[in-house]
Amino acid sequence: MIDGFYILFYLQRVESWYSVTPEKVAQHIASRCKASDVVIDGFYILFYFQRVESWYSVTPEKVAQHIASRCKASDVVIDGFCGCGGNTIQFAAVCQKVISIDIDPAKLRLAQHNASVYGVSHKIQFIQGDFFALAPSLQGDVVFLSPPWGGPEYARSSFSIDNIFPEQGGGRRLFQVARGISPNVGYYLPRTSDVFELIPLAGEGNVCEVEQNFVGRKFVAITAYYGNLVRRKDRAS
Repeated sequence: MIDGFYILFYLQRVESWYSVTPEKVAQHIASRCKASDVVIDGFYILFYFQRVESWYSVTPEKVAQHIASRCKASDVVIDGFCGCGGNTIQFAAVCQKVISIDIDPAKLRLAQHNASVYGVSHKIQFIQGDFFALAPSLQGDVVFLSPPWGGPEYARSSFSIDNIFPEQGGGRRLFQVARGISPNVGYYLPRTSDVFELIPLAGEGNVCEVEQNFVGRKFVAITAYYGNLVRRKDRAS
């Protein structure tokens, strides 16, 4: 820990995780580290090992900013699986209020601290709990879903949303739970996801927009949008 900052780092495929660290946090860490600290490609990294498999779904900052821009007309955004707060922070930058949920208290503390670094804590309500259990009591304009993807296996073949919380009924049920709060849902998923599983979630007569998310030239994930999050020209087609 460096002045309360925690950074999770996975020891394999090091190069792919520089985008995990929010820019301001990375700058702060760099300013605090000495020559004896670990340096990788100019970044000082503090290793905080906890449930590493869930961090494969962390949203790169530029992608999180873009997703937030798609929701900026919304008053209240619910981030169902906030993790360290990457998406929550960007939603708070453009929306009136964010309800940020995570079942893991350690991750929620990270999100709270990171939000304070970005100066948006006053716009965020943090809740520790199970999204499935909390959903019936939640109210919001948009529900954003970025559930844990289950580790590196997601990148090896076509990813099925049935692999998301299978003990809870899978990714289809997760979507339906979110849809019970608001028809406006954003679903952040691995780039290998089966798009033909996502389109029917919109329901008969409705439209799903699937967006490919890139960082530079690297294809990192997809985001499926539903309800009023679909661009107007797509809803009209």
